[in-house]
Amino acid sequence: MKNFYIPIILLLSGLVAMVFSFVYYAANALPYQDVTIEQLAYQAEEATKYTVIFWFGFILSALAVYLIRVQLRARKKHKR
Repeated sequence: MKNFYIPIILLLSGLVAMVFSFVYYAANALPYQDVTIEQLAYQAEEATKYTVIFWFGFILSALAVYLIRVQLRARKKHKR
């Protein structure tokens, strides 16, 4: 039973990472009023960082879903 909590924690962590990176990505996408080249470069770097965090959260969530399915199949087989 203890091993079942690990995929749930991974799933929640991945979803939280995805939500926060999406929110910060959207906030970063707001345009500056009088933009300089440095600000555009900073905005591009931040967008890349939040995109990487989003994909990390997605992969973590997908891995957690896979682990949950494997554990549920093993329980179903064990009950037979």
